Amino acid sequence: MATEIEVEKASESIAELAKTIYEERIRAQVEATHFGDFVALDVDSGDWEVDKSLLNASNRLRTRRRLQTRTFILRVGYAAAVSMSGVQI
Repeated sequence: MATEIEVEKASESIAELAKTIYEERIRAQVEATHFGDFVALDVDSGDWEVDKSLLNASNRLRTRRRLQTRTFILRVGYAAAVSMSGVQI
């Protein structure tokens, strides 16, 4: 069983990978026309979907990838996909 520290490190590396893929492959394609929309990104394949709805983007990606995806969500033009009480997550 993974320890809390191992899970946190794995999550951090997934986030770093997702942000790298976004910056190198996706950002230029979505920034001008999809500001504020959500990007659901499969960190293993680099496959992605964009939509105004986080749920729609994620569901379309999961459907296309046959549910076999480690999905990371980003928001075009924002540092975080969502925030709760001012805390970005």
